[in-house]
Amino acid sequence: MVKYKLLLFLLLSFSSFGQNLNKSRIAVRNFCDTIPFVYERGKMIVEVAVDKKPRRFIFDTGAPLLVSADVVSSLGLPVIGSGEVTDVGANSSEEKIVKMPILKLGSIPFENAVALVFDRERTGLLDCFNIDGLIGSTLFKHCIVQINLAQKIIILTDRRANLDIDQAFESDIKLDKTSKPFISLNFGGRTNLQVMFDSGSDKFLPLSMDGFSRLTGPVNTKVLNEGYGSTSSGLYGAGKAGIENRAAVGDVLFGDHVIKDVITTVSERKNKDAIGMGLARYGIITIDYLKKKFYFKPYADLQTYQSPPFFGFAAQLIDGFYTVSAVYKNSVAEKSGLKNGYRITKINSFDLSANDRESVCELFLSDYMEKSSMTISFLDDSGNVREVTLKGE
Repeated sequence: MVKYKLLLFLLLSFSSFGQNLNKSRIAVRNFCDTIPFVYERGKMIVEVAVDKKPRRFIFDTGAPLLVSADVVSSLGLPVIGSGEVTDVGANSSEEKIVKMPILKLGSIPFENAVALVFDRERTGLLDCFNIDGLIGSTLFKHCIVQINLAQKIIILTDRRANLDIDQAFESDIKLDKTSKPFISLNFGGRTNLQVMFDSGSDKFLPLSMDGFSRLTGPVNTKVLNEGYGSTSSGLYGAGKAGIENRAAVGDVLFGDHVIKDVITTVSERKNKDAIGMGLARYGIITIDYLKKKFYFKPYADLQTYQSPPFFGFAAQLIDGFYTVSAVYKNSVAEKSGLKNGYRITKINSFDLSANDRESVCELFLSDYMEKSSMTISFLDDSGNVREVTLKGE
């Protein structure tokens, strides 16, 4: 049995030996299918037939193919290797690699694929999506992928003539060893930045410290709030704590099309830069893996970035409790007394005092951070329950 060493980014990504996971074959030619998806908490959930049985998968261009241990056990899939995996939060573990049966996404069959195995019980908030796996770029490499968030559809084809990309912005992409696509973003005269298009991320432009430092220059780049803690979950739950800043990066240009006044997150723990499904709010995205092209057809030539409400804190599932995991300086959360490590007992009408998974997942999937205000109850340093109302900035 072969062993590999792997590095996972956002939800997942890879360094050396990634080519050993980049195995799959598509069994048809001249294909075109429209795949509906359910959009939950910034994730596209699609139905994938695994050995003819429908399963729930996240559609994730920033990942290879992953499958849950439950699916592996139920199908008796053969283990062909293993690898040391490190997720976005710098948490590591050894995982199995299995050979997959035929997969079908819509009417399109994929053969000879291999997948990493993950344990749902270790994934923290990711388990709230009730998924059987992630379908990613190790399979999409055979396709042209078009994502239309407004209509909640994905088109998979191998012919550009099947897609409406007239008057769309076009640029080259690079594919890494597991076929994840990277594009060059233009920030208006400053150094272009190579970012991965990651449909598994609900954010617009999550940046690393290094990526942000390369943008820092003469135009519209500013740290708005400094913070510390963990703001994202990976394959093994909440990430390790680090510097987490909120920053303005000015405008992002796609040819003559502009998205103005972008505000984003900058993380010490992030090792690469990405653009996620936040971009899909502003236009139709097409990734041509075959010709290595990126297309973006915006809904208007000039659009202003719509920043979600900012409450100044993040929360994660830590040691089984929904917990304040990051707080930003000079934010409404800090001014109201929230601190890292405080256990949350209630947010709005969601009672978390019983600490059951169903209540936590119901809250998490409700997109409560998108509301203009929230009332939050938590246990303070003295073990007393405090209640505060926060208004988003």
